[in-house]
Amino acid sequence: LGLCVLTLVYAGSARATIDFQTYRPTVSATRIQSGEAPKIDGDISDPAWAKAKKIADFYQIEPNVGSVPRFKTEAWILFDEDNLYVAFRAYDAEPDKVMRTAMKRDGEIWKDDAVRITLDPQNTGRHGYTFELASGGARWDALVQNNSQTISEWNTIWDGKVGLDNQGWTAEFAIPFKSLSFDPTATSWGFNMGRSLRRFNEPIRWSNISNNVGYYDFSKSGYLSGLTGITQGLGLDVEVLGATTYKYE
Repeated sequence: LGLCVLTLVYAGSARATIDFQTYRPTVSATRIQSGEAPKIDGDISDPAWAKAKKIADFYQIEPNVGSVPRFKTEAWILFDEDNLYVAFRAYDAEPDKVMRTAMKRDGEIWKDDAVRITLDPQNTGRHGYTFELASGGARWDALVQNNSQTISEWNTIWDGKVGLDNQGWTAEFAIPFKSLSFDPTATSWGFNMGRSLRRFNEPIRWSNISNNVGYYDFSKSGYLSGLTGITQGLGLDVEVLGATTYKYE
């Protein structure tokens, strides 16, 4: 049941009418110096995060496309010469009920509450990467091909940690630019963020606000801008012999 246009009311303030058929938001990453980089420990009180713009425009995909999520989600994005940093605050009124079972790298994190980011650094509109953290701390990464297939046999170097508190849970990502293949002349990449509230079967997204468009579909994703003066390095892409497909809602 698709929903294309919706007027939202959130926290007492009316949002403008949004046409989700054409909705492709842009967010600018905040530049920091290497010495200011946050410690990746799941604690988002690090002063560096206060420099980043807070992102709170997340929308339900199920059960009601485009609706205000059950619980608020916030995110922040930083970068320095070598790394991209993303933090999440996943609010939850019942933190003790957050589903936290997966612990294994590339395990079944879709059974848990989780947050995720996708990147299309070559602006292909078809291929890219996903990095995902379950609420119990398990990490999952994969190549994304043809806007749907995820190849989790691909692994690269990155860091991610989570924390649990009385407001819900938090997550921090640090992704080295040398772990990605990207166009050094491009300052904007295809980008999306998402969260799953597993006990309610409620997927939440920043872009791709449709239950007819997959989370990994870069042809409809938003954009991450402002990426200048970053170090490409040699890149760490690897060839894989098998493929595993994980279709997230």
